[in-house]
Amino acid sequence: MLARFVLLTTVLACAAAVLCGSASAAPTLTVQQAKALAAKKADKVRRQMKSDGADRATVPGCWRNNQRQVSCFLSVYGHDPDLGDWQCMLRMVVKMRDPSGHGYQYKYGHAVCG
Repeated sequence: MLARFVLLTTVLACAAAVLCGSASAAPTLTVQQAKALAAKKADKVRRQMKSDGADRATVPGCWRNNQRQVSCFLSVYGHDPDLGDWQCMLRMVVKMRDPSGHGYQYKYGHAVCG
């Protein structure tokens, strides 16, 4: 009887260690990773707006929403001969698509230009 009890507690302790270890080992999206991904998307937006006079794009800041989601602001700057210098700000959310840490989903807010 004592041997069964020792075996059962050992199995339960191992199972708890595995479950707790896998929960804490879940991948997280760091702010630095999200900022690098946002910088790539900002450059893509700049290239798409090149005909409108866009000449540079930056990511001024990012902040964490939760463990797998980070929001960033994109800024695109340009010059138009008729309107002069302009700037557009766009909020973007970078989210891990699956728990394995591969693939990201991007959501864009409304652009504000001036």
